[in-house]
Amino acid sequence: MEFPQSAKEWQEAIEDGLGITAVQGRQQWASNTFPSEKVAAWLAEKYDAKHGYSPQFVPALLRNLHGLLAWAYGNGSEPYWPGSDTNSQT
Repeated sequence: MEFPQSAKEWQEAIEDGLGITAVQGRQQWASNTFPSEKVAAWLAEKYDAKHGYSPQFVPALLRNLHGLLAWAYGNGSEPYWPGSDTNSQT
């Protein structure tokens, strides 16, 4: 299954799925108002095993959600997927 591979691709996927533009996302991230729970629910639905993704994919995304959003909308680096958000740069 295909999934976003870069911060820009994640921005585009979130915009397609939730309507949050890259500009809005950066502004919300900077002001600490980003709707993380909305993104978490969307990720759980879009990338679940019913759609052919590994059963471990959504838990990895959710475990590293803060790092994923920091990567896409802040100045964070790509999350450390095998670990937890404590291993990612925020």
